[in-house]
Amino acid sequence: MAEQMKKERARRLFLIAFVLFTFANGFGGSIISNYFKGVYQVDSVQRGLLEIPRELPGVVGVFVITALSGCGNLTLAMISFFLYAVGMFVLGLLSPGYLLMQLFVFTYSLGDHIVMPVRDAIAMDLADEGKTGTFLGYATMGSMAASLLVFIGFRYGAFWFRADRSIVPSFCVSLVVVAAALFFLWRLRREAPALDVRKHDEKKKGLPLKKKYIPYYIVTGVYGFQKRMRLVFAPWIIIELLAMGADTVALLGIAAHFGSSMIAPQIGKFLDRYGVKKGLVLESVTIGAIFLYAAWAVHGITSGVFTGRVEQIFAFTAYIFIMIADHFNAVHVMLMKKLSDSPADVMENLSFGLSVDHVLAVTVSGLLGAVWKFVGPEWVFVLGAAVCLVHFGVAWKESMIKLFQAEDGIRDMKEAQDMIFISHYDSPLGMIYMAADKDGLKGVWFEGQKYFASGLKENETEEKETPVLNQTREDLYFAGKDPKFLPLLAPEGSEFRKEVWKILLTIPYGKTMTYGEIGRKVAEMTGKKNMSAQAVGGAVGHNPISILIPCHRVVGTNGSLTGYAGGIEKKIGLLKLEQTDMSGMFVPKRGTAL
Repeated sequence: MAEQMKKERARRLFLIAFVLFTFANGFGGSIISNYFKGVYQVDSVQRGLLEIPRELPGVVGVFVITALSGCGNLTLAMISFFLYAVGMFVLGLLSPGYLLMQLFVFTYSLGDHIVMPVRDAIAMDLADEGKTGTFLGYATMGSMAASLLVFIGFRYGAFWFRADRSIVPSFCVSLVVVAAALFFLWRLRREAPALDVRKHDEKKKGLPLKKKYIPYYIVTGVYGFQKRMRLVFAPWIIIELLAMGADTVALLGIAAHFGSSMIAPQIGKFLDRYGVKKGLVLESVTIGAIFLYAAWAVHGITSGVFTGRVEQIFAFTAYIFIMIADHFNAVHVMLMKKLSDSPADVMENLSFGLSVDHVLAVTVSGLLGAVWKFVGPEWVFVLGAAVCLVHFGVAWKESMIKLFQAEDGIRDMKEAQDMIFISHYDSPLGMIYMAADKDGLKGVWFEGQKYFASGLKENETEEKETPVLNQTREDLYFAGKDPKFLPLLAPEGSEFRKEVWKILLTIPYGKTMTYGEIGRKVAEMTGKKNMSAQAVGGAVGHNPISILIPCHRVVGTNGSLTGYAGGIEKKIGLLKLEQTDMSGMFVPKRGTAL
């Protein structure tokens, strides 16, 4: 219990620190296009070229992180916050000339880019199993209030951009807020030092680049190309085509952040439920449609078909949709996690993926600016839609991922034999997911169950009906009587856990057994005097084949209905379905899911 409370506190400090950082970024990076236009009077080509100092940190960031590999993740995060603060200090208070400005744009951006993979790595350490996508979704929220204050500040004259390069108040506010974020990050580092351990293999030299990670590099590269639309050319619709200022961009940012706060967690839940493959499909279709809509809207504005309020409506909605679309990036993190061999690989390859992303940013930004100026603004967004086909291909060409899993690029034939097939069943108690190999049943889980699909990898599974899955679904329990059919069960686990699961299979339909009774049986089988209740509880809780291996029939010695990974409500529902005598049983005030 104390350990769980400590983890919850660490989560709160993490979210405070990184929400504050996104808050600070709302004052700084989110209106950078207005800054370039208002202070330095740049055109579309110059704006594109200014992405070089702003995105070059994404290229060199991986080398900085590698050079600082002896530091823990929290220490790296503190360094990145400090660099961001230095950049905001110079830009906000000193208002440098054009060339010096680019140097400190590089500085603040270096801090921003170092923090990206570090944030994701820390989030994966703090998130519960199967909840990484949801946690990342919440961790990226926080800029809406900043956009509101930016809107008020520019609308009523408290903030400004002036060509005489005076103080930039919004950047000064960003400096103060990121300093507060740095304080909470320091608190987190003091209270959770385990999160700051080095995630790297001491013996490893250089980056763990492998062919199997190529799908991740591809999708992050596409993301980097498309990000130009979000950071450069979506604001340019408002700034250049409509000649509107930072207050309008900030107001639209509020709408975008509001939409993102609603959608980002849902995207995370979608990824946790359906996996990376379907997440990539959703990303491809959604973002492709958004960019085509933006191209159509921009064409209508530049051709004079849309005027007045109509052109504003189309321009504003295109901007908002493009900004919301950025939250699909969580699927790329989860793809890396699925492909990775170790936590060290995750961290370094998230960093390298960002470098791939930013190499494209540096090389294509000026080119896209030229396309905007000389070919037509709508064609920038057409290109953004076209590259969505690459994501679609990575999602559906499953053989692509499997091809790169072998270091020599040759598929192991055993891999095909070990393929896991998955299916689902809409039961009276909620959605149930099933997994089986060609011979036996590997798993049965309720949707949202703790340890959901534990051990299954996205790239080793295929959604397909098989005789085992069909027969399991037909005879699965919910007819109100003891199922006569029991498929070949092939759960994976330690020998101790398998012994516990064998005992669970002996519990009759409609009856219960206590953790203590199971412990005594295991002790007798192993020749020990006693058996730890905690160890038994862990084995019961990690049962991968719910219902058929009836862990729901296990109760506390005092009748407590605790310890079911699918949730107490599901446990009660299953026992009632079996017409179990539940007199003397009770729901604990603070239940657990072992």
